[in-house]
Amino acid sequence: LAQVIWIKGSAVRTSLHRCTLPLSAPLGLCRSFLVRTMAISPLSLMIAARMVLGVAASGPFFAPQWSAKLVYNGVMLGMNFTDGHGSIFYDQIHQRTRMNFSVPVTLFEPNGTQFQDQLYKNISGASGNWTIGSEPQNGVCLPMGLKYVDLFGWVTGAERNGTKVIDGEPCEIWSSKSYEESLFGNMTTINTACFAADGVPREFTKVFSSQKGSGYQKLLMSGVRIGNLGDEVFENSMACATNYPSKPCAEDSVSTLDLYRIFGPPEPQELVNRNTGDALGDLSFMCTQGSGEAYRSKLLTHWSVKVREDYGQYALCNFNGTDNVCSGHPEQLSRVGRRSSQMQGEGPLAGQCSSNYKEGTQYSFPRQAMCPSGVSPSQANGCAWGEARPLRTIRASCVMEERGLLEACAREFGHAPFLESQRIFEAAFATADPAKGGCPDAVVDDLAVVDLII
Repeated sequence: LAQVIWIKGSAVRTSLHRCTLPLSAPLGLCRSFLVRTMAISPLSLMIAARMVLGVAASGPFFAPQWSAKLVYNGVMLGMNFTDGHGSIFYDQIHQRTRMNFSVPVTLFEPNGTQFQDQLYKNISGASGNWTIGSEPQNGVCLPMGLKYVDLFGWVTGAERNGTKVIDGEPCEIWSSKSYEESLFGNMTTINTACFAADGVPREFTKVFSSQKGSGYQKLLMSGVRIGNLGDEVFENSMACATNYPSKPCAEDSVSTLDLYRIFGPPEPQELVNRNTGDALGDLSFMCTQGSGEAYRSKLLTHWSVKVREDYGQYALCNFNGTDNVCSGHPEQLSRVGRRSSQMQGEGPLAGQCSSNYKEGTQYSFPRQAMCPSGVSPSQANGCAWGEARPLRTIRASCVMEERGLLEACAREFGHAPFLESQRIFEAAFATADPAKGGCPDAVVDDLAVVDLII
């Protein structure tokens, strides 16, 4: 039994309500149940219940199961996501969350869009997956493989920071600082949400930062529905249920690629378990995620590598503290991975088999797919890439700042292909003569290491 003061006008009454949730459930679940039974002024109820239940010490009223219409805004990996529209589904009891939305992304095209479906479930194995594509039906499945983190798990112990009104509805502002594991490594996050009387946030902002990057997400909720959502809304997307890893490209010839990679010693100068890109693919990374101060101290290498062209799904390859590893299904890691730059553009499966002539292309080189020395890539030889040779290495700061790459990118954002930027980028490697736009050869030394995600 929980006692709640019920305020309505000048009358003050006491009501008893039974909370049938398990004793191990967070108190916020019981509070949410009680709130929904009170037909009173929202802020009056929140204040009164907090007096009796001691909410101030343990966080806001919080509904355990709800869905809502979603407006999504954010900045991630140097890209702006503005005014995306979709839905959000939250189930604290069964520990699962889903957001799906279509959002304008203007990095390459003024009218560019991207569909994202973000699903998180606290289950064994990979705890969640994203599906990303220009449209829901042509997306690619990206298992996260991270520990489950409750989207609103931070509310316990959060601090109250006033009230405001959103779309005519009063809500209480609560904030908390937390630390989370993510694709960017360990992140520091500052979470702020405004909870209405029904226990559902009408606004939620997460500001995050790590050594690899920073950004934020802002969610606006409306059209709230409270209650059990069922299992169907948390089923895997079509891409994750039927096409992960995605089928390889039909082409089976062998070609020699000119690729580029930004790196920093003591990381070895190699492609094994690394991500890289062609000229447009690597410069788009450098002009977004790679444009921070730490990356300016890095080196850039121009590579020649032979590959089998039956490309598989792109794999994220990152430093795990002791070594570089590529993550993904064994079938995925048996091939060179391929995608359009930053997974943008109109090509299906995030550009796995498309020309990507506007955005550029990025590649992954898993160790499992590498040919032994002296063996050429082929189906018969059972390997997908080899004979990788570094051609030239220059300092990233030379091309990014001294030759004006960052400024050129800024001028061309929204108007791909970035032809001026590509000319600057390739000229930096073509010669060491500054008069011709070239950069001098760099010596690999003891620069600091910063992990890269491309």
